[in-house]
Amino acid sequence: MKKILTGLGGIVLAGVMGISAFAAVNGNSEYFKDVTADNYGWAAEYIDYIAKNNIASGIGNDMYAPGSNIIRGDFAILVDKTFDFRNGVLDVYGFKDVPENAYYAQAIADCCTEKVITDHGMFYPDNDITRIDAFTMLYRALVNTKNVNNLSTDVSMFKDGNTLTGIEQKTAAATLYKIGIITGNEKDELNPNATMTRAEMAVVFAKLDKYVDEFKTVEDERLTQKKEEDEQKEAVKEEEKKETAKAEESKNYKGAEIEDPISVSNGGSSEIIDSSISVSDSAAVSVDNSSKVLLENTNVNATNGNGVEAKNDASASIKGGKVTVDHGTGVMSGDKGDITVSDATLSTKSYENTYAAAANGGKLAISDTAINAFKNAPAVLVANGGELNLKDSDISAETGSGKGSRYGAIDIKSKDNSKHSEINLEGTVIDNKSGGAFYVRESDVTINIKGKDNKFNTSSFINSPYIANEKQKEGNKIELNLTDGAELQEANFILDSKTELSINVGDECRLDASFEDPTSGSVNLFVADDGDLELHSDMYVEAFDYETGLVFDRIVDNGFNIYYNTHNSANEWLTGNTYTLTFGGMLIPVEGESR
Repeated sequence: MKKILTGLGGIVLAGVMGISAFAAVNGNSEYFKDVTADNYGWAAEYIDYIAKNNIASGIGNDMYAPGSNIIRGDFAILVDKTFDFRNGVLDVYGFKDVPENAYYAQAIADCCTEKVITDHGMFYPDNDITRIDAFTMLYRALVNTKNVNNLSTDVSMFKDGNTLTGIEQKTAAATLYKIGIITGNEKDELNPNATMTRAEMAVVFAKLDKYVDEFKTVEDERLTQKKEEDEQKEAVKEEEKKETAKAEESKNYKGAEIEDPISVSNGGSSEIIDSSISVSDSAAVSVDNSSKVLLENTNVNATNGNGVEAKNDASASIKGGKVTVDHGTGVMSGDKGDITVSDATLSTKSYENTYAAAANGGKLAISDTAINAFKNAPAVLVANGGELNLKDSDISAETGSGKGSRYGAIDIKSKDNSKHSEINLEGTVIDNKSGGAFYVRESDVTINIKGKDNKFNTSSFINSPYIANEKQKEGNKIELNLTDGAELQEANFILDSKTELSINVGDECRLDASFEDPTSGSVNLFVADDGDLELHSDMYVEAFDYETGLVFDRIVDNGFNIYYNTHNSANEWLTGNTYTLTFGGMLIPVEGESR
């Protein structure tokens, strides 16, 4: 709170005197010759304090004049600078006896702005200030700057307290006494109408300076504690609200016909059994924020909205029943959602903006389920880091084929390829004779085909064609893994130049592959020792890893060639040579980009 006071008539700045940091000793001032143990020694430590802390100083020549009085204008300056008031406009208050060019004019205007001075017409700035007027101004300053919160009106400690007029004077004196700024004299008198000396001013402002610093520290701690307590109370209230909402939404249905949307979003749980839900223009069942829903033998019909959706660590389990949507997604596992479907049927009734199922940032596990897409529409979407697990399920779609197709039985589409998606297929049949199994755009995805029981009745396996008005920006990173005896028959790959495809043919697995444009895209090929590869077109490989080495007896080439990049270090084992394959095809080196 220390302030350097400027412009005081008769009060010289401490700064110009080069005052050191010492305090009074045994009632003798370290700074002023006229403040000794025998002359205002009771005020010496306070006088030295305000000098040392640049609050106010002496009158020059190492003199302080402790017995001199303070005029009202100078006291206004002390208060103004101590509390750092904002600038007021003097002519607004119109004191006839305060010229605009007076050295104390601005301070008086500032004190008026902060309602520390409330006089009208005349202020009498050159008159000596009385003790009670000084106390009242300090009291107002403390209150208006919120530096005091324990007010008092008890003046019984002063024998002359009954001479105070009005509640404000009593409150000012009582409060300043209570917080330790003032005391009575040796006779326990306040002497409210006596003038204030410079020695008394030093005592008051030294104590005031220490008080405000301590008050701010304590008040800051109090406010911090109060804020923490309020936040805790608010947190408890919010938790109570959640528990109330959780209880309200944790409703179970059995044998019900439901026509209103069901939302479970506060950590609650709901069971819907042997029921039917029919909703338009909204999600039929929405699960959010760690909530759970079970649908068992329940039919869901949604128009212009999703059938069942889950996100944000929420989960939904669908056992039996049907989910049918018209312009929406049947089951949607959104960001951090988790949906399981078993022994059910998922269907769409339109071809625009619709999927029977989607893993869009969440997990979706489907087993023993029929997934049916409307004509010219995809069946399933995997996007933005979603995970799809299909087991013993059938997908039926009719999307269109070749470079003109924008859909597959399973669409893999993302905003960009920064999030890795994953698809796991086991015992799954995909029928899309007029289109592809997978249509891929702007995605980083791993496709795992496990076991012999997967079947793909499709015109293409992976379809990522060049489309003039839908060019990829970052492109695809696709990893295809065949494991546990998986077989891909007549798998046709349609790749654009922005697609990188890595194919891993595991032990006892088989890949029959053809490439519509063998020179487009980037293909890395790994064939395990007991893996089989059959070609139905030429093939260009960026990296070729064949576990049996230079024995190519498990490659059925059908007279087609494999071209490998001699500038890729992964192909150094081929030493840049040309090799004859089993059925007339060749393994031929070509110069590609160095890698």
